[in-house]
Amino acid sequence: MTTIYVPDDYTTIQAAVTAASPGDEIRVKDGSYNEEVSIDKDNLHIVADGSNVVLDGSSISSPSTAFTVDGYSNIKIEGFTIIFYSTGVYYSDNNNTISQCEFNECIYSTVFISNSSNNTIYLCDINKYGVFIYNGSNNTISQCNFTQCNTEGDSEYASIKLEDTNCNDITKNRIWYSGNNGIILSNSHNNNLISNQIWSNTDTDFSLENSNNNLISRNLIDSDTDKAIYVKSSNHNSISRNMIRVGSGSKSIVQSGSTTLSNNTIEELTT
Repeated sequence: MTTIYVPDDYTTIQAAVTAASPGDEIRVKDGSYNEEVSIDKDNLHIVADGSNVVLDGSSISSPSTAFTVDGYSNIKIEGFTIIFYSTGVYYSDNNNTISQCEFNECIYSTVFISNSSNNTIYLCDINKYGVFIYNGSNNTISQCNFTQCNTEGDSEYASIKLEDTNCNDITKNRIWYSGNNGIILSNSHNNNLISNQIWSNTDTDFSLENSNNNLISRNLIDSDTDKAIYVKSSNHNSISRNMIRVGSGSKSIVQSGSTTLSNNTIEELTT
């Protein structure tokens, strides 16, 4: 394994990636990097080697993506601040990891995972727009903070959206002040949504549509919406052991289809 330093060995992250071999580590020192990085090999660890390593897409024409991983696996991206891109990170392969990154003002999606499995997003701070997983499986989003995602108010989007996506784990995240939805599942099955904290969203906190055999458990939901959990045309889901606080006149769980409800604590706040 070789360690490559930016800007000491190469002035740009892309030049370092191009020069690297599988198994190498690229360490990026403090500074602002105005570039798009396309990964062209497997098994790279790209890490921010400092507390102020910023990828800034403000001068790049839209659509722009900070990191594109298309057809490569075992890529680890760690510790970056990513701002003003159309998409922060795009994954279209398996076994990749994003950790300890901060995303701001990515105008379409912070992380877009497509046709991919066994990817992990954890310990990230995510603002403006959220994470979208399409046609994937066995991905994990854990211990992330989502703040004011989807503030444009498009009802089809959410801090976390799974579409045609199965067997994922969404755990221990904090989601608040979303413009519409906290977590959306659309045509997605056998997912685990466990131990998340969700509050002050404007539409729904959890929304399931045409989605079966999912588990929503041990979540804390402090809802300002007219429906904290919305289940439509979905069957055999389990909603259990959640703490749900709703405002006066709001509904905690709105459902159609067969859903198992057990041991939820529902508190109505009257003031």
